[in-house]
Amino acid sequence: MQKPKRATAAEPDEPVRLSARLVNVFFTATDRRHALVTDLRREEVRVFEDGREQEIFTFVRQTDLPLTIALLIDVSASQQYTLPEEKAAAARFIRSIVRPG
Repeated sequence: MQKPKRATAAEPDEPVRLSARLVNVFFTATDRRHALVTDLRREEVRVFEDGREQEIFTFVRQTDLPLTIALLIDVSASQQYTLPEEKAAAARFIRSIVRPG
């Protein structure tokens, strides 16, 4: 009696190929001074895949999406002189993205 073959995971060298007709692209735009650009229009945005321009079906501004953020800070002895500035920069970053309430 033969044992049934067990399903095996894909070989590590085999590429996974997927096809999608529509994907969501979330992005943040900044100007040359690194200030947020909040008034982009659809005709000002271009999306490319493999060098080919893609059609934009919908264009919606969303500013109230939930965020998941991980902040890692090196607190080893080698950072003893820069750690205070790193902490201050982290605090400024958090204050810049967290909304009241």
